[in-house]
Amino acid sequence: MQGATCFSQETPVTKFLTHFVKDEAATTAIQYCLISAGIGLVVFGAVRLVGPTLEHIFSNLPNMASETIQRNH
Repeated sequence: MQGATCFSQETPVTKFLTHFVKDEAATTAIQYCLISAGIGLVVFGAVRLVGPTLEHIFSNLPNMASETIQRNH
């Protein structure tokens, strides 16, 4: 039964995983990751909604500026 004793020994990997599961700071880090992922999705959605309007404004900006200058002179 030499294989059974192999599983009872604590290896560096099992030690790390045990510490990771018991560590509450890891839970906080995961929560912050989920919050930041949610914020990223909101920003991505906002850019997708506003992006075409901003592209239209900035692509027509030179024409709008030259028309404004011609009207004032």
